[in-house]
Amino acid sequence: MKKIIYNIEPKDYSNKAIEKWKDLGYSYVEGSWDNYYFFKDFLLVEILIVRLGGMVNKKIIDFFPNLKVILSATTGHNHIDKPTIDKKNIKIITLRGENKFLEKIPSTAELTWGLILNIFRNIHSSNNDVISGNWNRENFKGFQLSNKKIGIVGLGRIGKKVAKYALAFDMKVSYYDPNVFDETYSKVDCIEDLVNTVDILTIHIHADPSNYKFFDKKLISQIKKGTAIVNTSRGEIWDELQIVEALKKNQLAAVATDVIDNETLGYEKSPIWEARFEDNMLITPHIGGASFDA
Repeated sequence: MKKIIYNIEPKDYSNKAIEKWKDLGYSYVEGSWDNYYFFKDFLLVEILIVRLGGMVNKKIIDFFPNLKVILSATTGHNHIDKPTIDKKNIKIITLRGENKFLEKIPSTAELTWGLILNIFRNIHSSNNDVISGNWNRENFKGFQLSNKKIGIVGLGRIGKKVAKYALAFDMKVSYYDPNVFDETYSKVDCIEDLVNTVDILTIHIHADPSNYKFFDKKLISQIKKGTAIVNTSRGEIWDELQIVEALKKNQLAAVATDVIDNETLGYEKSPIWEARFEDNMLITPHIGGASFDA
């Protein structure tokens, strides 16, 4: 019998890729997180294709006992229970480290900039007001980006693209990244010196257990009053409860995020999700890399 590749999130999956799998002697099968446990040939599944729709945990691994490879077209790993998978000697293949390929994909950086523009020019809220039948120009005055100070946390692939966009808008760009030195922008060696001097913070660092809640209560308390903050990295990077509190107390002017802590396990439990109706809270459902081009 043929070895099986099971795609648990097949929407818009490449037909060209499917043909390649077949040429390699695999049987390609599509399923979903809701019905995978009805799949009768589970013992033949050697490769599992996932995205961000669910958590690859012990339950999934136990169901496919002959699994050899997990493929995820993402740069993050926090939807994969890596300790459990390591015990089973299952290989994980993601886009992390595929820098030459990823450099061609600006999707997340572009979304970051869309969130920034929304924050400063009230695009989303003014549109909703028009949909409600109003035409209140004076209610939605915003701010220019020109001459504003932007602080970038993590000057990697995405952070550098955001920095480049910022220069095009005549902004003053500073960054914090111990692993990078780029004289094009102003490097700040102490994260506290960044957060208390800029008008907007954008977060672009990988999430792993070593930096979960990097933005903790102490660091958040040092953010300059009136700063806006954008997170298109991962929800685990900041303490969501403290971020929400800072917004409610008007320490933060606005919060925009494309990510929520533990979003694959239950986003409804997230303090960010619970605060989604707050003024100046803008949330998108992890669409940063979800472009047809990418």
